[in-house]
Amino acid sequence: MVPLVLAAGFALPNAQISITDSVTGRLKTVADLKTVQVRRWLNQGREVAQLVSILRDTRNRLRTLLDSGDAEEGNLARRDLYAELRGIAAIFPSVWSISLLHATGGQVLLSTDPALEGRDRGDEGYFRAGQQGLHASPVLYSLGRETPVLVVSAPLRDNDSSLLAVVAVEMNLSDLATALSSRAGLGETGTAYLVDAYGFYVTSPSNIESDPLRAVAESEGVRRALSGQDGSTAYLDPRGISVIGIYRWLPKGNLGLLVEIEKAELTSQIRQTWALIVITGLALLLFALLVAHYMAKRLASPLMRIAEVARTLRAGDMSRRVPIGGSDEIGQLAAAFNKMADGLQHSYEDLEHLVEQRTAKLSEVNASLTDEIAERIRVEEKINQLNEELEQRVEDRTAELRAAQDTLLRNERLSTLGQLTATVSHELRNPLGVIRTSSFILHNALANREPRAARALERIERAVVRCDRIIDELLDFTRISGLEPEPMPIDRWLASVLGEQVPPSGVRIEQIFTLPGVSISFDPDRLRRAVINVFDNACQAMLDHGTDDDRPGEHLLTVRTQKQGGRIEVYFEDSGPGMAPDVRDRIFEPLFSTKGFGVGLGLPVVKQIMEQHGGGIEIETEEGRGTRVCLWLPFGYAVH
Repeated sequence: MVPLVLAAGFALPNAQISITDSVTGRLKTVADLKTVQVRRWLNQGREVAQLVSILRDTRNRLRTLLDSGDAEEGNLARRDLYAELRGIAAIFPSVWSISLLHATGGQVLLSTDPALEGRDRGDEGYFRAGQQGLHASPVLYSLGRETPVLVVSAPLRDNDSSLLAVVAVEMNLSDLATALSSRAGLGETGTAYLVDAYGFYVTSPSNIESDPLRAVAESEGVRRALSGQDGSTAYLDPRGISVIGIYRWLPKGNLGLLVEIEKAELTSQIRQTWALIVITGLALLLFALLVAHYMAKRLASPLMRIAEVARTLRAGDMSRRVPIGGSDEIGQLAAAFNKMADGLQHSYEDLEHLVEQRTAKLSEVNASLTDEIAERIRVEEKINQLNEELEQRVEDRTAELRAAQDTLLRNERLSTLGQLTATVSHELRNPLGVIRTSSFILHNALANREPRAARALERIERAVVRCDRIIDELLDFTRISGLEPEPMPIDRWLASVLGEQVPPSGVRIEQIFTLPGVSISFDPDRLRRAVINVFDNACQAMLDHGTDDDRPGEHLLTVRTQKQGGRIEVYFEDSGPGMAPDVRDRIFEPLFSTKGFGVGLGLPVVKQIMEQHGGGIEIETEEGRGTRVCLWLPFGYAVH
């Protein structure tokens, strides 16, 4: 009984320490997750501000809007800018609005929220800071929206580094508040909330009824967070209730994060654990007493009989034996005793021989034990091996799940962007068709009489063609449906596609096809888009580069097919300027482009199409030496 009391006395304080450490560790984990959520929310605003500030089309259209004397051209630039900003805002759910502010005055030139246009933001701190670089403002209360907002600003500069405008991105705190309100890991009384640099609630905790930025949170945890400290301690929360809290300062958003749980909930858990320990100890004590009573009663009678026979043997009577009542431990003891008596009775002279036999038997037992040890070692090694294999399988499965999650997230984003693109394309193609038809009629009527009007109509036609191509690229990039492959002769199909293309003046096409007897299974419509994109990029690059020294006034584009290893390859080799290393590393990034037009989706679309076929795209380039693009498919798809 004494050991049980000592064990209970040792377990009770250790249980209290263990529960306290467990709850504190759980709160730290929740605080880590909430910190990551806040940083991701802030990074969305930074990514949007940086994206808008570096887009070439945004810069060109804004320059046209600011400098153009042509009202129609200015309105077209404004409409294109508005559509572009709305498309970006739709991708990021936490973005409330994207606005372009006048570079010096701060007036809102254009915004995805039309109600903001024309408003003066020149006195706002984020406007002045945004003239210099990327900046995230403190949380502000928006009178117009009647809710807190945070504004991320960045400079939008022209090609000569002069300031064209300031990008201002309003972030919606409702998404962040929803994420922080999750009670996962916080028990029944836990809560998580944010305060600004002055102690005002930015997100309201679940146990306090208060609108954001309308009440001040006063506690030791808030004071420490606002002083830049990170840690954990017990203190009174703003309601005056004792809690255990984690406090952190998030400098990038000028925010303090508090994660708290009432100390009463921790005390309740400790009491429950103490009660369990006491009940378990009493149950073990009762069980031990019952077992001891049973064993004493069971062992007493047989042992008394053995003691009686032992006394007769000591007196010299070798005929007495102990009756064997069973095969259990007592029966085995009685049999051993009788065997000993038989040995004594047979002969004391054989005692030395018996000792030798016993010694040999003991050696055999020791030897048998040493094999058992070797078998145990082998089993332990096998268990360790199985554990390592299991850990590797878990790691592999985790990596597969992460890859599947990334693919699912990317497909969801592409699906959302695809729905937006399909809607926009449907709404734009009809007016674009009307514009093209009207431009053609006006051109026929005014071309000979009004040269300036003819030039303006040609610019309209080029703009309509450019818009159509941008819509096609967006639709191709967001298409995630399955392929519809069919077997076709690769050389003959490729010659047909190239025959439909009209190369620009000054570009000569050379075709070298080496697979006349090979058919391969692919989706002709999708692969045709990839071939045309690569063809157009090569022609444009050569025209921008000037003429070839060996053939003045003429560039050469060589299209060649071949079988290499297990792949069918189509090469496009141009005599253009090649690419610099920094450009080569980014050519597959969506929205990256070195041209003054387009949305930078040509090569990402090609890469997507080839990967959907189980193949890929490879690019070899050297600045000043041209570029070679290889589109390949696995030869397993080929049909002879």
